[in-house]
Order: sequence, then C-alpha cells, then structure tokens
Amino acid sequence: MAKSTNVPANSRLGIGLRVLAAGVGGYFLTMALCLWLQRLPVLDGNDGRRLVNMIFFLIYAAVVIWVFAVRRHATAVTGVSGLGAALWLGWFAWGAEA
Repeated sequence: MAKSTNVPANSRLGIGLRVLAAGVGGYFLTMALCLWLQRLPVLDGNDGRRLVNMIFFLIYAAVVIWVFAVRRHATAVTGVSGLGAALWLGWFAWGAEA
C-alpha cells in the first residue's frame, strides 16, 4: 500500500499561486515583452511578427521554468506580477494600445 503524504495547507496554497503565476502571469508578462519587442524598428513587417511569435514561446517557457525553479513562493509571484505590471504600465504610459 502506498504511503500517503500530508501536504500542509500553506504549501498547497503556494503551489497554487505558482501555477497561477506561471500560467496567467507568465502569459501576460510574455505578451507585454513581445509587444515591446515588436516596437523595435528592425522587427517591422510580417517577418518581424513571425519572429516575435516564435520568441513568445521561448520567453513563456523560460518564465514558467523560472517560476517553479525559484525557492520561495513569494519571490515567484512578486517577480512575475511586478515585472508584468511594470511593463504594462510603461506600455500604456507610452500611449500604445494592446
């Protein structure tokens, strides 16, 4: 018979927050980064959009890996949400539209 392990409630909450930060927060963070990348004059036109779409998947995978590699739950959540919020605030302050 398999031995059952009891996971503390605070650890389950932290894991849930990491999943949320990786899935939702990582997506919005990566989308903001790619919007900023697309504003570069070198990435103009159809080829630039394709390149940014490919870069999106690389950045998103890196963000998800980082969220689960960080030692503390709070660092993962605040890192993704803080950087994402800063990029989005800068984007809308610049006067650009999503």
